[in-house]
Amino acid sequence: MIYELAKKLKDAGFPEDKFDRVYTGRMEELINDIDGSPTGLMGAESYLAPRLEQLIEACGDEFGGLERTYNYLGNTIEWCAFQTKIDSKDMYCVGPVPEEAVANLWLELNKK
Repeated sequence: MIYELAKKLKDAGFPEDKFDRVYTGRMEELINDIDGSPTGLMGAESYLAPRLEQLIEACGDEFGGLERTYNYLGNTIEWCAFQTKIDSKDMYCVGPVPEEAVANLWLELNKK
């Protein structure tokens, strides 16, 4: 999950106790001293974000499912999280990975 989406969840009131550590990636760049000699490796930048199962749980009974959409070659294009209830309008939210699709669904379900 990208940092901006995790921040949107936090700002929208997603339960903070449901956030786990997620790494944005390792930075394997060497830190060089003034004379150019290596002094060590830069660390990984990290932030907190919920896992997929925590996002689904937070959607509660409103969560209808999660599916992949494909192109004509059979490659995954995006993920679609949906909510369907008899007494409400169908809602679909997409993302490049399952976590982002469900996070977008939670945000839509919890708009104020």
